[in-house]
Amino acid sequence: MKADGGARVGGGSWFRTPVKPTCAHEKFYTEGPEELRTARMAIARYSLLRAKARLQGAKRRREDPRELEAVSCLYRSSVSSARAVVQQCSELGDSRPISHCAFSPDGASLAACGWGGSLSVWSVPAVTKRWAAPLPKDTPRFTGVAWHPAASGLGAAAAAGDMQAEGPGGGAGGAGGGGGGVVQLATGASDGVCRLYSGSGEVVRTLEGHTDRLARVAFHPMGGHVATASFDGTWRLWDAATGACLLEQEGHSRAVYGLAFQPDGSLAGSAGLDAYGRIWDCRTGRCVLTLEGHVKAVLAIDFAPDGYHLATGSEDHSAKIWDLRKRGCVYTLPAHNSLLSCVRYERSGGHVLLTAGYDCVAKLWSCRDHKLLKLLAGHEGKVMGADISPDGSHTVATVAYDRTIKLWAPEAPPAAPA
Repeated sequence: MKADGGARVGGGSWFRTPVKPTCAHEKFYTEGPEELRTARMAIARYSLLRAKARLQGAKRRREDPRELEAVSCLYRSSVSSARAVVQQCSELGDSRPISHCAFSPDGASLAACGWGGSLSVWSVPAVTKRWAAPLPKDTPRFTGVAWHPAASGLGAAAAAGDMQAEGPGGGAGGAGGGGGGVVQLATGASDGVCRLYSGSGEVVRTLEGHTDRLARVAFHPMGGHVATASFDGTWRLWDAATGACLLEQEGHSRAVYGLAFQPDGSLAGSAGLDAYGRIWDCRTGRCVLTLEGHVKAVLAIDFAPDGYHLATGSEDHSAKIWDLRKRGCVYTLPAHNSLLSCVRYERSGGHVLLTAGYDCVAKLWSCRDHKLLKLLAGHEGKVMGADISPDGSHTVATVAYDRTIKLWAPEAPPAAPA
């Protein structure tokens, strides 16, 4: 016999004795329910129509000189407005640090959540509190908030009581004026539970299943699904109408902190404390791109309205701009002197990028030449969340460790003399 386990037969050639594998064959993926297949088919139909319309619009703007000029005018207007942004008001929002904020889709309201377990909705631009949700049991820290894409910020003022609740059986869509049983908002919390709220602050349902605390949450553009990022190393996709978990997605070696959906709804982006971002195809569940380049944890991610650019913010103090067509980073912004807590594209044209960081400031950047347009300084603590209004007004909201909510907007030009 040969020392390596081989044997020579009848003076012929050597052969090797087959070695049985010592490891058992195990599934390395999580099986999804039939509802996941149904959801993916619905997302595919929705996203293909949106992508077709977006590409047709891009082609029209490229070929029509008038359309091209209109885009240039919009860019100049956006840059001018961003440079004119000043602080408009500041309000004490909570007794503990405020962790996140988000404008309603119509820009009429601002939702803010904090470490005291509070969720409140404020009017814009007056920044007066419309309602505050009852504190959950054990008051966990709230870490993220998101509006349903069809939610009405004005409808969220229904706390006046002129609308009757639909009850737990209400639809998951945010349309319909913000009635009691219609999902308008989602929050993530340190107890690992995502709570879905009505327009009057009532908990419609809770989404439970994560084994560690949550970070950010996001609604799919279609409105029927909500995604949650968790410190258990996964992000999950839930049916907002039933509360069922459709997908438990692994892929990061450490906690998942940030989540965002492409405007078409075909892709999802996740940001992890393993220093990677990942792009997922919502129609197949596959990771189609890994965003490599940050040297520390990635804490924020957002897609541009054009569908193929996205930004990530990291603990390494930088923001990176990625182009999905080139499958890589096209620019690195040395954005802040501390970690970045937020990156957010302006929704009306995608010409301005908002970043915020633990250096107590937020900044507005040009997306065309990546120049700094405006420094928003005024907080006395680290800025933990920020958002830019989707209504094209370039109104910015920031929330911070100093427990304040600040609203920033372009300064109105002086009135002409009579």
